[in-house]
Order: sequence, then C-alpha cells, then structure tokens
Amino acid sequence: MMSDYLTLTRAAAIAAPILFSMLAFYLVSSGALRKVWLRHAIFFVRIATAAVFIAVAFSEKSRSYLSFSFPEENYSWLLTALLSAAANRLACKAAAKKSVQKNYPQLRMGVWSNSLMAINLLTWLIYLFGYELFFRGYLLHTAAGFMSIPMAVGLNLFFYSIAHSLKGWKEIAGSIPFGLLVCVLSIATGNIWSAFIIHASMALSVEWFTAKRLQRTLLSNAYSAKSYENA
Repeated sequence: MMSDYLTLTRAAAIAAPILFSMLAFYLVSSGALRKVWLRHAIFFVRIATAAVFIAVAFSEKSRSYLSFSFPEENYSWLLTALLSAAANRLACKAAAKKSVQKNYPQLRMGVWSNSLMAINLLTWLIYLFGYELFFRGYLLHTAAGFMSIPMAVGLNLFFYSIAHSLKGWKEIAGSIPFGLLVCVLSIATGNIWSAFIIHASMALSVEWFTAKRLQRTLLSNAYSAKSYENA
C-alpha cells in the first residue's frame, strides 16, 4: 500500500508541472490574453509556472544537480559555450519563419520599449530555470536513480515532447533532438547548468529576434500606409 502511494505521489509530482505548463501556454497564446489589459499577465504566468516546477524539484532531499562543479576531465564548459553560440545563430534564422512567428514572441506587442523587453526576457529566464530544474534536474536524475539511463532519458523525452504538444508538430519534433542533447549534457556534467544556459540562449534569442522582426514589419507597413495616404 505504501509503495503504491509513493508511486502515485511521484506520478502526480511529474504530471502536475507538465499539465500546468501546457495550461499556461494555452492561456498566454489564447485571444483573451492578447487583449491590451491582459497582455502583461504572461509575466505572472511564467513566474507561477516556474514556482510550480521549483516546488516539485525541491520536494526531493537530494538536489546534487544544482551543483556548480563541472567534471575536470571533460570540456563541458567549452561545449556549452559553443552550443549556446550555435543556438543563438539558429534562433536568428528561425525568427524569419512564419511557423516560429506564430508562437513567438509570446507577448504580442507592436512596439517594444527597452524596459518591457528586459522584463520579458527576465521572466523567460526565471521560467526556464524552473523548467530545466524540473526536466533535467528532478525528473531526469530521479528516474536515473531507479531505472537505466537510456530509459530515464526516454522518459524525459516523452514528457518533454508532451509539454510542447500545444505548439504544433514542428515544436514536438524539434524538442526531441534538443531534449536528447541537454539530457546527455546533464548526465555528463551531473548538473543542470549546461542545459539551462543552452536553452536560455536559444529561447531568449528566438524571443528577441522574432519581436524585433515583427516590430520592423509593423513599422514598415505603417510607414507604407501613411505614404500611400499622402500620395
């Protein structure tokens, strides 16, 4: 009976943040939250989602995956820097795609002030910390404690792809190789920081480049319309 209870508790701990994350994305991408007076709710949704992830992760006594130490025998820190730079470059190219612009930036603004963009990126960073703490910290390392590493990685990829299911099949397909990469890095380094840095580099870059690209398009269209009226 006790083992069944623990199994159900662990399953609920894994499922709750994933479902909450999916609900949060649905809310922020719905038409209601794009109304002017509700736009900034996205910031609170991100922080609340991160809080749920962190609360579940900290329910475990062992949190070695928060260690800042990196194995001396490998060059994971250098690999992290190179992959972060590559993620930034890929994000720049991806920002030009309509399918990416459909989901990003999450906050749909016409013109971005520096302060609003700073708050937007900061709440993204908080959200991603909780996200990686849960997926590549709690979920991956807890699962690796009672099953083989390949099975733990497979379980991680399964739940990680589910968390992207509301963003379309391209996001789901893209989450699998990326998830595999950060899982391997997390296991190799014993912590979440490589995964967090690379994920943050990619996500924040996509948010920045899509916001700026859409802003330029909007201003260009406005200028063209004004020129047409004055002609």
